[in-house]
Amino acid sequence: CGTIVQMVILILQPILTTYITELAGELTNIIFISGLVFSLGGVAGAIAAPLWGQFGQHGGFFRAMALALLFAGLSIMIQGIPDDLYLFALMQFVGGLFFAGIYPSINAILAGNTPPEFKGSIFGMLFSAQQVGSMAGPILGGAIATFLGMKYVFFIAGALLIFLSAAVYRRFILHHNANAKAA
Repeated sequence: CGTIVQMVILILQPILTTYITELAGELTNIIFISGLVFSLGGVAGAIAAPLWGQFGQHGGFFRAMALALLFAGLSIMIQGIPDDLYLFALMQFVGGLFFAGIYPSINAILAGNTPPEFKGSIFGMLFSAQQVGSMAGPILGGAIATFLGMKYVFFIAGALLIFLSAAVYRRFILHHNANAKAA
């Protein structure tokens, strides 16, 4: 899960400035504008992360992760639709609101389901998985943009997150049913 999420986060990296340049047209300071638009996801994430943590505490972290993945996937797919920089920037912000729920949920699930003597190893493996995603994302994004077009990067990245959401939700149902049978 950590590999795919990190891959999707960085899948846009090789195309973002070019994509924003196409949307912006003749705006000056396009590199600054690209950085500003890209940072909107981080601003939104800083706002939303505590709220996702509270939701996970009360509604369960599997549920929080499945919802965050689903809506992050939908928002990233929608980013490929607009031909307007402002709508794209808005969806970048909205996507950040949902991406903020993913890693806290992963960490909480790992921390809650790992014996204390293995937590260091588990979190080390999570970091390694994220680094694999950090390597694969830009390569995959560049390849998709080269062979299919830039808009397809958004659609494929979003579809990956939606697929992952379904897998997490399925795992949540199995985990929930196993706990109900044990009680």
